[in-house]
Amino acid sequence: MIALLTLLAEEGEAAAESSPPNPVIPELNELVWAAIFFFALWALMRYVLLPPIQRGIEARQDKMRAERDAADRARLDLGRVRADYDAALAEARAEANRLIEEARARVDEQKAALSAEADAEIAAWRREAAAEIEQARSAAMETLRDDVAELAVAAASAVLGRPLDVAANREVVERALAATTES
Repeated sequence: MIALLTLLAEEGEAAAESSPPNPVIPELNELVWAAIFFFALWALMRYVLLPPIQRGIEARQDKMRAERDAADRARLDLGRVRADYDAALAEARAEANRLIEEARARVDEQKAALSAEADAEIAAWRREAAAEIEQARSAAMETLRDDVAELAVAAASAVLGRPLDVAANREVVERALAATTES
C-alpha cells in the first residue's frame, strides 16, 4: 500500500511539473491524502468517539422514557387516589347528612314530647287555678250571702222594731236571693 501511495505521489509530481496547477481541481496526491485522512477520521469517529456519545444519548432517552412512564403511573395513581378520596368524601358527607337528619328527628321528637308535657302541665295548672277560683268564688258567695242575710235581718229588725234571729230567718233570705239570681 505504501508503494502504491508513493507511486501515485510520483505521478502527481510529474504531472504537476508539466502543467500549471488548477485551483478548482485538486491534484492526485492531495486526493490520496484527503482520502486517507477522511477514512482515518471516519474510523476514529465510528469506533472511538461516537459509541460513548450514542450510549449517553441512549441512557438519557432511557432515563427520560422511565421518568415519563413514572409520571404517567403517578398520574394514574393520582387519579385513583383522587377517585378514592372523592368517594370517601361523598360517603362522609352522606353519613354526616344522615346523622344530622337523625339528630333533627330526635330533637323534633324531644321537642314534641316536651311541648306535650308542657301543655299537659299548663292544662293541669289551669284546672287547678279554675278549681281554686271556683272555690274562692263559692267562698266569697257564701260570705256574701251570710253578710246579706245578716244585713237583711238587721234591716228587717230595724223596720219591725223588734230583734229578729238571723239563723231562723236565714232560709227566707236564701229564697229571696235565689229568686233574684234566677231572674
